[in-house]
Amino acid sequence: MDKKSLNQTAKWRRPGSQPKKRKFHGVLPDDHEANTSYASASASKLQQSEDTSFDVHVDQTTGYSILQFFLVFSTLQEYLKCKTCDKDVSFTKYGQRGLGFKVCITINM
Repeated sequence: MDKKSLNQTAKWRRPGSQPKKRKFHGVLPDDHEANTSYASASASKLQQSEDTSFDVHVDQTTGYSILQFFLVFSTLQEYLKCKTCDKDVSFTKYGQRGLGFKVCITINM
C-alpha cells in the first residue's frame, strides 16, 4: 500500500475544522443519588420489610470528640480522690500519636 491509500482510509476532515462535540449520555450525580432503583434486590427487600431487627442502632457513647484536655481533667482532679488511700489524683497525657493519646492517672504523694 502506498501513502495515498493509507490517508484515504483514515477519517478525513478539512484542515482547520474542529471535530464534532460529543454529547453527554451519562447520569448526573444528583440524579444518581436520588434514584435508588439501581440498588440490589436485597437492599430493596430490606427497605420494604416490616421487620425492625435490621435497623442500625447507633451507640452514642462510642466515637471521637475534640475536647480541651487541661480544662476537663483539671476540673476532675479537684473532685476526685483515690478510693483506697484518700489522696488526690492527677491526670497526664502520654503515648501521644497524632491527635490521639493515652491518659495516665497518678496519685499525688
